[in-house]
Amino acid sequence: MAHVDPELVQDDPASQQGWRHDYVLTNGVRLHYVEAGDPDGELVLLLHGFPECWYSWRLQIDPLAERGLRVVAVDLRGFGRSEKPAGVSAYTLTTLAADVVGCVAQLNHGERAAAVIGHDWGGTIAWSVGSLYPHTTRRLAIANCPPGYALRRAWRIPRQLLRSWYIFFFQVPRLPELLLRLGNFRFVDQSLAPARQRNPRGVRPQDIAYVRTEMTRPGALTSGLNYYRALVRLRPADLRRLEQPVSVPTLLIWGDQDPYIDVRLTRDFLRWAPAGRLVHLPEAGHFSHQEEPARVNQLLIEWLAA
Repeated sequence: MAHVDPELVQDDPASQQGWRHDYVLTNGVRLHYVEAGDPDGELVLLLHGFPECWYSWRLQIDPLAERGLRVVAVDLRGFGRSEKPAGVSAYTLTTLAADVVGCVAQLNHGERAAAVIGHDWGGTIAWSVGSLYPHTTRRLAIANCPPGYALRRAWRIPRQLLRSWYIFFFQVPRLPELLLRLGNFRFVDQSLAPARQRNPRGVRPQDIAYVRTEMTRPGALTSGLNYYRALVRLRPADLRRLEQPVSVPTLLIWGDQDPYIDVRLTRDFLRWAPAGRLVHLPEAGHFSHQEEPARVNQLLIEWLAA
């Protein structure tokens, strides 16, 4: 791990909360993370989605840390203050899963498994880790991201194809970057607007502004889009590996008002994750962990303690 960058402790919400910044070198990339809790406690990795960063988990960090856990919220490769390798091939799911495995090995000194919690793309990566590296994970918890089998099933649901229009748009070179930069990256505000409407105290204007600022970092937008570009280029052999059932105990939290992902993709969840539990939040949307943090935190704490 590297020394803390002085930039990270100036006008930063993590420092204001007393959380610690650091970096870890894993799988050939330098990832930034924010840490809280007992350094000797059980490691819990928090993985964010697009278009966010570690800050997506601000409402979970302290409640989990107060339980004696070592909570590490990561900036995934390409996001925030983490390194941003060039090229679509740097963002395959197998590569992203290997990043997490390396994080666990580095932060735990290779001694024990960790709990991995993910949302959106972080959830996709968490599923991949559970399928490919079950020895790395003690438990999984995932918010609004369907299991690996949904990667193939999604294309057979017309309603989901309509909801996923942006994935196809993101395949166009350069044009998505040009359009998403308009209005000082206002697409970030638009993405988080439903969460703000449901929980204005937890998703404040300054919270959205921080996420937007992190997305404006050089290379961050293209890196984030490369996640989607790499997804549609997934090799059949890798897809079959990612569709393997998950033996790790897995909690799937689902906000039923999600405008991006059809709830039907959760069908057969327990067949695919037999040690799993599915909890629906009828009034929550895609950012369920920010929209209903008290309920989500309760679910996570109970799941991790089981």
